Amino acid sequence: MKSSKKIFVAGLLTVAVSSVHAAETVIDFEDQNVISFNNAVDNLTIDNVTFETLAGGGFVIQEGANQVQVSSDDYIGKMLANGGIGFSSLKLSFNTSVSDFSFNFGGNQDEWQLNAFNASGLEVDSLLIDSIPIAGTQNGQLFGLSSTLPEGISYATLTSLAAPNFLVDTVGIDNVKYNTIGNNSSTPPPAVSPIPEPSTYALMLGGLGLVGFMAYRRRKA
Repeated sequence: MKSSKKIFVAGLLTVAVSSVHAAETVIDFEDQNVISFNNAVDNLTIDNVTFETLAGGGFVIQEGANQVQVSSDDYIGKMLANGGIGFSSLKLSFNTSVSDFSFNFGGNQDEWQLNAFNASGLEVDSLLIDSIPIAGTQNGQLFGLSSTLPEGISYATLTSLAAPNFLVDTVGIDNVKYNTIGNNSSTPPPAVSPIPEPSTYALMLGGLGLVGFMAYRRRKA
């Protein structure tokens, strides 16, 4: 009887936990308006992510390659780019902490440093993106970071390691993917729906039936 109760409760907990896990979110910029370099911006929020210039000029949403050679099927259409006159350091802030994130990155001839931080400013992961001697040969490769800490990643920075000069390394970012963990201190976790799904009803009925059967056997004995 005790083991049956444990199975029943474990099943209910599995359903409850699975309901709070969010699916991976992708920002592909395709639904964004094109922003020209005459109207470059230094701050833009899309879905759960705020893109912010930390150093250098602003950034744009551009259609097609435009100085960033493209060969990857995942690195086409609209993208966020600096056009060689924009940012040399970019910050990505997540409104709700994430367990991991990634994006397609291309066009760089210089080294770029990617760092991830939690809400307290503690670095939780980092990655050096190697320089490519020929412009555009880093054609939309996928780069990303993750955290095993409970609080996850609150923000990340992408910074050029080239010596300051008049022209910034031309790069483009596309398909920003992330998985929220729902335990950001400033944002409550996603609420579990008070209305059970059909699978939950089936599990509950099965558990009740098992409890009734065991009670019947005890009475009969």
